[in-house]
Amino acid sequence: MALHDLSVYTNPIRHWLQTCDEKHGSTCVPPEISARSPDDVPDWLIDTAQRCIVRGTDARRYVALSYVWPGRSNTQGQLLLNRDKLGPFQLPGFLHNHEALPEVIKDAMQLVEHIGERYLWVDRFCILQDDPRIQVKVQRMDRIYSGAYLTIIAAAAPGLFSDKRRKDPNRGPHNELSLIDMPNRIKEEEVMMKDHYDGLSWSYWSTRGWTYQEQILCRRAVFFLRTEIFWDCQLKIWDEGTLSPSQDEITISPPWATGKRLALLREPDFSIYCDLVCPYNERNFSYPQDALLAFSGILNTLCQTFPGGFVYGIPRLFLDHVLLWQPFTKAARRIDRKDGSHDSSPSSSLPSWSWCGWKCPVDPYSMRSGFAYLDRDHCRERAASWQTRNLIQWNTTNGNAGDALSIVEPVQLERQLPSLSPGSAVSSLRLELDNISSLTGATSRAFFHPGALFVAFDKIKGYMHARVKMSVFENGKFSYGPNYTEMPSVLILQDERCNPAGHLRLMNDEPIDFNNSLELIAISTGSANHSDFYSCFEELVYRENKVISANRKTEMFFKVAKTQGDFALPERWKRMMFAEDAEKRCHFYNVLWIERKDRIAFRRACGRVPRDIWEANASGPTHVVLG
Repeated sequence: MALHDLSVYTNPIRHWLQTCDEKHGSTCVPPEISARSPDDVPDWLIDTAQRCIVRGTDARRYVALSYVWPGRSNTQGQLLLNRDKLGPFQLPGFLHNHEALPEVIKDAMQLVEHIGERYLWVDRFCILQDDPRIQVKVQRMDRIYSGAYLTIIAAAAPGLFSDKRRKDPNRGPHNELSLIDMPNRIKEEEVMMKDHYDGLSWSYWSTRGWTYQEQILCRRAVFFLRTEIFWDCQLKIWDEGTLSPSQDEITISPPWATGKRLALLREPDFSIYCDLVCPYNERNFSYPQDALLAFSGILNTLCQTFPGGFVYGIPRLFLDHVLLWQPFTKAARRIDRKDGSHDSSPSSSLPSWSWCGWKCPVDPYSMRSGFAYLDRDHCRERAASWQTRNLIQWNTTNGNAGDALSIVEPVQLERQLPSLSPGSAVSSLRLELDNISSLTGATSRAFFHPGALFVAFDKIKGYMHARVKMSVFENGKFSYGPNYTEMPSVLILQDERCNPAGHLRLMNDEPIDFNNSLELIAISTGSANHSDFYSCFEELVYRENKVISANRKTEMFFKVAKTQGDFALPERWKRMMFAEDAEKRCHFYNVLWIERKDRIAFRRACGRVPRDIWEANASGPTHVVLG
């Protein structure tokens, strides 16, 4: 692109950079490379002036690129930094018009030069792709992106510069309002912020797994969409219209600034954990087994304030609550993919009991009891009356006999500590990604029969995309609900007398054998007051055959698709399944439906069984190894 055309992009970006540098300081501007520890410095950077790679220590600062790898999903035939190419990559001019250089990287190098910067970090050229320690390098993505002077987010493939975006004589501040109209002005700015992120949510870039933490972790970024660009830093969102730095005295900070919240954490924040995990888990991967690794930079950051760290993406401190996670839409098991060979026995290296082992957005309301740990307004509102109590002493194993590590943090949380010291957090990420194979413990089990299968068949009103940088509890997607074709089904359990005995939310449409019983294990106990309990998803499906969305603007209708013996539901099934105590609380066991393979138990579904019914039917304790 000609230099005079590039000014359409470079002029506003230069202005935004200068304004942010001057007004936001260290909140948005990272320390220079010379002031960082060696582990926080990139190994390699692209020198855009010499068109080759140089040592990260040669630079004062750098710009990072977030993009989607173009072309085929495998790496054959692509230009990558490998050990045998390390020499040529360091030769000046090697990256000048290289025939295998993707357009988006060419554009990024050109842009970096013309905004007055020199060094660019791009994953495929700045990480040795065949380095034996590449997993460790990838786990440090939090330091790469949080340490970047600026991140370029290329959300409009194949490159940054679109013919659809030209200098428009009408472009600029529109519908300007005077300072007297500040409330209206602020309202307009909120709409514009949401419009930008709505536009981003429709991009292919926003569906890919690796791009998620790149957006969350960077301090500031310029977003390239097909028809516009906009700026987002720790304090402001700017564009070339209403959200202008010239109006900075009344420009408001985005209310969904997850990255800023993450950077300011001083204690374990279950809210931000849910905000990060729930929308992330529906992202797509060329290699599904990368789902946890692509989240590891975020986990590294969270480890600083979560005592005990994480096990397969689940905080040890909140283990009992997060094990209750449910799919917000129908889920698909993440099966490992291998290049160059046909796998006759597909398997997953990610566990079935963790959200990362499945592809689906996670329902934040399924983990809401985790918010009860703090006596604060937003925590009380989200937890409502839901409580979960520890039942099992869980252990993690690495496959070696007798080599087990106890998880004691859930008991600590149950004591309702008012605050937890950030200094007590220990990063266990390497253990989590490399060694742990199973979650083990002793618990009770029971067998119940499938009773009735409820499936969604209609919905009034529509579906919205998820916005990444706002709370899931205010997010349109999680408020409106999915399309009815994606809504999980509910299985009602029955005991030997054909009475209803609890319910499970199914992961997907995998067939259920109504002629055989299901093995269930108890993973915790729980309770809620009658109004909260009878308004939960599974209870509404069972009793009302419909679910009203969180914002009360959509309704989802369910019907019975199959019953035990293909007979109509008995009238007695319409009574309340979960009895109330004198305080009008419903008590239950949280359970997993498991299927065993070679003594390993795999999650099929999660649900609840009334306390009295479980205790009348359960036996044990029995040792369980969850895989």
